[in-house]
Amino acid sequence: MQDAARQKSPDFERPPLTEVVCGVQFAPIEGWLTSHYGLFWNRIKAAYPGSEDQPPLRRLKLEEFQTPDEFNLALLPPLRRVFFTTVPANYLVQLQNNRFLHNWRKLNESDGYPRFPEAYSRFSERWSDFNSFLADCGLPASVPQVYELTYVNMISAPEAVFPRDVWRFMNFYRELPRTASGSGARGLELRLSWPLEDDAGTLNMKLNHGVVEPVKETDPVLMVEFTTLGSAGKGHDDMEQWFRTAHDAIVHTFVALTTDESHRMWGRTT
Repeated sequence: MQDAARQKSPDFERPPLTEVVCGVQFAPIEGWLTSHYGLFWNRIKAAYPGSEDQPPLRRLKLEEFQTPDEFNLALLPPLRRVFFTTVPANYLVQLQNNRFLHNWRKLNESDGYPRFPEAYSRFSERWSDFNSFLADCGLPASVPQVYELTYVNMISAPEAVFPRDVWRFMNFYRELPRTASGSGARGLELRLSWPLEDDAGTLNMKLNHGVVEPVKETDPVLMVEFTTLGSAGKGHDDMEQWFRTAHDAIVHTFVALTTDESHRMWGRTT
């Protein structure tokens, strides 16, 4: 990954990117109550006026956190996860008692990806807002455990059928295997994992296919999702460098694993 990270970041006029997520998992905040969601929302409501409740996410586990989920003997149910969204809802803050995430989402074909520096800057600003909020409320400071960066790509093309046409776009295999009777595969799900440079964490790729809702005849898509996870044990000062390393690993690996045909389709410029 070191050689790739030193290269100029690739650029596309029409990238298949549909979502970018920057996030932090931290130790549960002692004293965090349902009311704090509303109080934090008041702080960012001018920019994120939308709100909705969601089920909480499960705790991420890196090697140093490979222990069973903590037993909760309290009578209260787990606190929810809350979304705070912009208008339109391309940007999203996800908050729960031990997770903070900021998403950019492509909602319409005309939505352009703001590029990583802006996506990270928005996440960093909201994360700073959250930590200031904890201090103002007299709550314990956050103790980050895991950093997370995810890129979701939805690949489609006229007359493309998946999984048959996966290798028009991905270049690390030649064709799908067939059964002894000669039948072709109808489903594909693939997961791969690599270490990040300098033991900064792991890079994970998930590859599968499906359809876009609402279902249309021309809507089959190939989803290529990259997620990087790394320990936040080195403290806040290391966060920006970790996310830059994770970003470089994702974009250069994506380019290395996709075909020249797909690069032309997406309008590669660098």
